[in-house]
Order: sequence, then structure tokens, then C-alpha cells
Amino acid sequence: RFGPDPKGVNIFTADGHFSIMYARPDLPKIASNDPMKPTPEEANAITLGSVAYFGTYTVDEGNKTISFRIESSTLPNQLGRNQVRKITSLAADELSYTNNEPVAEPAHYIDTAFKRAK
Repeated sequence: RFGPDPKGVNIFTADGHFSIMYARPDLPKIASNDPMKPTPEEANAITLGSVAYFGTYTVDEGNKTISFRIESSTLPNQLGRNQVRKITSLAADELSYTNNEPVAEPAHYIDTAFKRAK
């Protein structure tokens, strides 16, 4: 969905809030330069190639999971859901997890890895 070299960011705060954004690096520019007037093709490519959401999170160290309670999202189907990710790797500067509960059908199980920003 986000291409072979996706761009993204996860922000986790100490008080339990998060923000996530992923996007394809090749999203089209809107020819009209007006975000309210994309062509249908531009709107479709942007919708399919990006997602952003935020809310609160909790970590279950025993089960090695992180749970996201989504408060707002560019994918409204996520609203109000508690989504659990299985942590597959955790180091000082890297976090990897698997999404075993995708919203989209057919299911796309996504492995995600992030490196700490310097």
C-alpha cells in the first residue's frame, strides 16, 4: 500500500499519547494546487497511499504488545477501536511490530520497523 520505500513517523509521549503517519514517497502533487480540488485520480492515489491517526497507547510488557486506542484517523473505520500490535523487536533505537488486526479486507498483515530520530 505504501510502496517499497514508505515514509512515516511514530511519536510516543511519556504520558501515553501517540501519533502515526505513513505515506508513499511518490504521492502525486495536486495539479490545481488546491487541496479541496484534487482530480479523482489524485484523490484516489493519496487516499490509498497514506494514513494518519492518533490517540492513546498502552504497553503490555508481559505479552510484548502495544495497544492503540484511536481517537482520530484519515481512515474513519479505525475510530474508537483498540488495535493491538505484537512487538517483534525492541532496542534502544528501534521498534518493530506486527499488525495482526488490519482494518482492510482482504487482510494485509503489516510488519513495521521504526528507528529513533536523532
